[in-house]
Amino acid sequence: DVLICTNHEFTKSMRYQLYALNNNFRDLKNNLKSSLIDDETDELIITVFNPLPRHIRRFVKLDLALDSSAHSCKVFSDGVEIKSDLFELASDSSSVPLDAESNMQNDCHKKVAFYGDFKPYEFKEFTVKPLHEKQREDTSLIYRSKDKVVFENALVKIETDLSRGGCISSYFDKKSGFEYVKNGGAVNELKGYFDSEKRFVSSLESKVNAVSVQSGENIAVLRMSLELATSKVIIEYRFYKESSYLDVKTTVSCPNGTKIGDPYKTDDWHDLHRTFYDIKYGLNACFATSFEQKHLDKHCAFDVCKSKDCDTSYNNLKDIKHNIAVNWLDVTDGNHGLAVYLGRTTAYTKESDYEIGISLLWGTDCSCIWNSDLSGVNNTETYRIFPHDGTWEDAGVYGANEVYNRKPCVFIGKAKLNSDTPFELISDNVEVSALFTEDGNDYIRLFNYGKSRVIAVKIGGEYTGLTPCSHDKKIKEKAILKDACGRAELPMRRFEISTYMLTKTEGNRR
Repeated sequence: DVLICTNHEFTKSMRYQLYALNNNFRDLKNNLKSSLIDDETDELIITVFNPLPRHIRRFVKLDLALDSSAHSCKVFSDGVEIKSDLFELASDSSSVPLDAESNMQNDCHKKVAFYGDFKPYEFKEFTVKPLHEKQREDTSLIYRSKDKVVFENALVKIETDLSRGGCISSYFDKKSGFEYVKNGGAVNELKGYFDSEKRFVSSLESKVNAVSVQSGENIAVLRMSLELATSKVIIEYRFYKESSYLDVKTTVSCPNGTKIGDPYKTDDWHDLHRTFYDIKYGLNACFATSFEQKHLDKHCAFDVCKSKDCDTSYNNLKDIKHNIAVNWLDVTDGNHGLAVYLGRTTAYTKESDYEIGISLLWGTDCSCIWNSDLSGVNNTETYRIFPHDGTWEDAGVYGANEVYNRKPCVFIGKAKLNSDTPFELISDNVEVSALFTEDGNDYIRLFNYGKSRVIAVKIGGEYTGLTPCSHDKKIKEKAILKDACGRAELPMRRFEISTYMLTKTEGNRR
């Protein structure tokens, strides 16, 4: 594999495009949404698509540019009111100059949030009715105690320490009674080598400067600003009523001349030392757990790999190690684990006597090759923290990654599509990697990451079964027909990828 890095001028124009998308385009989109509210009923019909092949309860959020007099809302599903939230959140813009305190108050929009129950691949309609009277704010998910902000639901209790950079000082699982944070340690500590300080700088050294809290029936949001050396940082935690995980968004704004990374410098073109290889010097989010991080598993394309490296550090072309995670990584001692879901493919750092860390930001001299400038743009990373019992297989870490990456799709207006479920996965530990139509036929591609060698599925009414095909859609075997209940069983080895054509009845053939 070859990794090519560039620092050409076109990146500046890309930043401008990103700014337009995050601001002007978003405003136009929100204005369009608000204009679609029926003036007579003061209601808005939205359609939500569940992109997963399972019956599942999903958290849904929708941005709306409503009149400032709208203080709350009601959401209805099939005529029945469901619990919902309407509140203002600071914009997700990551390309405008970052002023921690002012940015937390300005440029806000309304956000509707609720839980919905969905069938596989279902288009489901909801009615949103804005209300102009204020309702009592439910703050049961979050509260403040001295220098701590606490999240709590029926599953977990999480404490964040404002005197130590907003780190997570406690992550307690109520069911098992297990504390996941090391005594005196921290989860989501930001740490990196700043050239201006000539040392490693940690967010634990900083006190949070400003705090913004939003809470409702289904979600609580904590937004904090702090300083890391000369850089400004905003950390946002999102906590959900029905989940044990915590979503994190970290935004770092660096002044001109900021250098974070290996301080090594040389003018020798033949020197094999490369500063960008040593991830431990970059700005990392680190996770100190109470259990020993004996094993590290990471997601790869159609695979899960167990790391064989006790120490991932290297800085030489001749000593390259694999320190890349695609969608998630998981550390465990066999009894307890901590998974981190990634917003993008990134590097990680793991030294034998230290906790795991994921790379958020790097920028310094690259040993005779080029320079990386961190100034002029906000650097935002998103990730999810998920503590669990057992191994990644026991805890369903792979399946939870599908939920994280395949969020519900929200449309304004009523759906005009057939919402009958064409296909449903009954077995766990199976992923639908593709569902497509070509030459008048429907195809589905499955990936089995579990130990079972037989996959149970349920097939929709217009199909009679599944015909095994090669990946270029050539038929290999006879069709596997469904039974009277629509169920079929498919033989698949572990980590196998298989393609099937959904066989139609004669009357439904195109």
